[in-house]
Amino acid sequence: MIKIANSIEDILRVERAKANMTIEEMCDMLFISRTSYYRMKATGFKSLTVYELVALADLFNCSTDYLLGRTPDREIRKAVNKSD
Repeated sequence: MIKIANSIEDILRVERAKANMTIEEMCDMLFISRTSYYRMKATGFKSLTVYELVALADLFNCSTDYLLGRTPDREIRKAVNKSD
């Protein structure tokens, strides 16, 4: 089992700070209500959908694994084509 180093809440806080972005601005860019965000936050982001996770990764230009705390590497890795 992979140990999660940081919570998604902590990672989002860091990424928002780097982007100089408020929670409200992030919600507006993701087209989610602030109420939905705070509900997700209250449940430890257990209700986060795959769509929302991918949208967050796209917004902050990082991998979904990074947001989930599965890797400290924020770089997005491209799939390797096995036929090459």
